[in-house]
Amino acid sequence: MQYKMLVLDMDDTLLRDDHKISELNKKSLLEAQAKGVYVVLASGRPTSAMTAYAKELELDLNDSILFHLMVL
Repeated sequence: MQYKMLVLDMDDTLLRDDHKISELNKKSLLEAQAKGVYVVLASGRPTSAMTAYAKELELDLNDSILFHLMVL
């Protein structure tokens, strides 16, 4: 199966306890993007708190989707 999109929760999933993305995860996500896979960051954080991570993963902020999820 070829994946077309990866939707990643940030806290306690993508991010380590020190709130950084591991080099292995970063490398893997950059490789996935090079193969045409869309990477989506999902979080309860405000979009402004996700922008630096999106830039670190070289996501195009004009074409990428940043989700701000809320539980009602």
